[in-house]
Amino acid sequence: MARVWERTLRRIDLPVAYSEGFNPRPKLHFGLALPTGFESNGEYLDIDINPDVQLAASAAEAEVLAGTMPDARILELDETRSRIDETSPDGISILALAEIDRKELSLQQAVTSCSWEFTTTLDAPALQTIVDTALAADSLLLDRERKGKKMTDDIRPQILDLHLVDGPRLVAELGTQPRALRPAEFLAAIDLPSKETARVLRTHQWISNNDGEPAREPLDAGLATTATTEVCAV
Repeated sequence: MARVWERTLRRIDLPVAYSEGFNPRPKLHFGLALPTGFESNGEYLDIDINPDVQLAASAAEAEVLAGTMPDARILELDETRSRIDETSPDGISILALAEIDRKELSLQQAVTSCSWEFTTTLDAPALQTIVDTALAADSLLLDRERKGKKMTDDIRPQILDLHLVDGPRLVAELGTQPRALRPAEFLAAIDLPSKETARVLRTHQWISNNDGEPAREPLDAGLATTATTEVCAV
């Protein structure tokens, strides 16, 4: 995926900042890894832009900047979003592009949970039994390997929400801090055989600051989540 983005941004000549050294690479910062074979409606990417480029949120703002800074290179985000979307491979659509504060935490650090949707082959009563059992459990133990050592973790505190939706679908919000609870680990912990799961879809990534405010997405596209990628630029 990193290569796909490098090629896409190169095609539209986006003024991406590069690392120094013998083999300079574009400064792209991806969010939480998506396991192979899974789908997603909410992916995020931070792109470092050359510091001499001025960002404008709209054509009107770009026009104002051009009047005050006639020699500056101006990157208009609405138009850039469309160009990236047109150039991206099939299956990747860009919902939003926005400037962010460089002081913000990285996506890896900021995201505290993810929402997942599991489409299963089980009927609703059987799936509801699994949900009820998992929610009633005081602990859900999972064997993991960390730095070559086997450990047993209680992952029950990382199941922040769990419920059924229309059809044989299970929706779960899984914590990512201090270590992300992976979908496969979640399925194993609740005794839902992976062979009974036909589709796994990540629908949201959430940031919660534990300050009483509702959890928020890294970038609110303001659109229905029908595409696969959201991008923010710094």
